[in-house]
Amino acid sequence: MKCKCGCGQDIEIKKHHKYYGIPEYISGHNTIIKNPMNTDEAKEKISKANKGRKHSEEFKKKCSERMKGKKSFFKGRKHSEKSKQKISVSRIGKCLEEEHPSWVGGIYHTWHKKAWKLFGKDYCENCEMTNDHHKLKWKTRLHMHNTLYPKDYTIMEEYAWETYCLDCHNGLEHALKYDRN
Repeated sequence: MKCKCGCGQDIEIKKHHKYYGIPEYISGHNTIIKNPMNTDEAKEKISKANKGRKHSEEFKKKCSERMKGKKSFFKGRKHSEKSKQKISVSRIGKCLEEEHPSWVGGIYHTWHKKAWKLFGKDYCENCEMTNDHHKLKWKTRLHMHNTLYPKDYTIMEEYAWETYCLDCHNGLEHALKYDRN
């Protein structure tokens, strides 16, 4: 069987091909950009041709399926300063932080941690589950619930915060979601 890239080389059939199928290309031959035979001019031409290209939903789904369970190529790496600058420039004009409709005055967990330190009780205010029992069951402390509507996490007053276990908090949030709609 010949490699489909057009190099004319035979694909070496190995034992594992019995289970995974015989590949269409010799390893490294199907990546046009990485092929050392491509000149910089050819790479630039390919890059320009693909700029702004919209992929079909079918193509995106195939890519997603193919990548499932594989390690990210970027894992363990860090962006260079040049790359960080490009990312920063690309975000100009986008809806970020304070302008975002979901912005509530800072990092969500910061306010809850502060409320826990100030007003957190050692038991659920609904079912009276203790914090120790909650840590054994859920591996986390009891939750802080902001009672204000619309939510204002910045108000650090005892009337604005209640302590709940995970079950009671989820039930309360679910009930409130349908009451408000």
